[in-house]
Amino acid sequence: MITYSGDDILGFPEGTILIKNFHYSGEQMADGPGKIIETRLLIHEKKGWKALAYIWNDEQTDAFIEITGKKVPVNLSARSTIDYAVPNMLQCKSCHDRNGEIIPIGPSARQLNKPGDDGDNQLVKLVSMGWLEGAPPVSEWPRLVQWENDMENLDDRARAYLEINCGHCHRSDGPAKNSGLDLTTKAHEAHAMGIFKAPVAAGKGSGGLKYDIVPGQPDQSILMYRMQSNDPAIMMPELGRSVVHEEGVELIKNWIQQLEKDKV
Repeated sequence: MITYSGDDILGFPEGTILIKNFHYSGEQMADGPGKIIETRLLIHEKKGWKALAYIWNDEQTDAFIEITGKKVPVNLSARSTIDYAVPNMLQCKSCHDRNGEIIPIGPSARQLNKPGDDGDNQLVKLVSMGWLEGAPPVSEWPRLVQWENDMENLDDRARAYLEINCGHCHRSDGPAKNSGLDLTTKAHEAHAMGIFKAPVAAGKGSGGLKYDIVPGQPDQSILMYRMQSNDPAIMMPELGRSVVHEEGVELIKNWIQQLEKDKV
């Protein structure tokens, strides 16, 4: 039985296997039908969670475990060929680490409180199937807004985007806790969120800029500088991408632009 948590990931019993497929649709591919590139597993064993990555063959008939990581060329219609990066086992831990242990990142109540591919709310479905226990009334479930929905509040969208893409590391108990930067939606103190906060040790990643976020000045904000870079020594997130996410950059740029000094 899965146990509910309003603040953290749901509690999954031993034996649980979480599966995530990474694929491109036929509309995204420049040279043929869509295909699955990679499948990642998180397996809840007696000693804790274990992360494994599998790469699919060209025939799309089978996937093979990859421990050391790999670059897979993918020819996309919207841009030139990219090198899709499959992480090695140590890199999996670097993102999924919480106080020295591997844990899942995405399956929290606030991220699952939304429609799935079938249109049904994912938390409602877990409850109706009898798989989730301890959930309060629906009205008390936390929720992250859909960051790409421009009908939602800009601040909520930006904070949701940062939590999903950065908050698993940049949190009080995450791998990047020494940075002092908390990019989860639970952070409310301006300095912890990066506003007028000097980096602890960004090195080349600071770009010579002084603060993580300068309200009203995205071009003077280290956060923007790192999101817009593809240099491995600069870019954030450090793993999981080989191109700049232009839509995300535009969202965070607009958010920083509207932040006012006298309101932080």
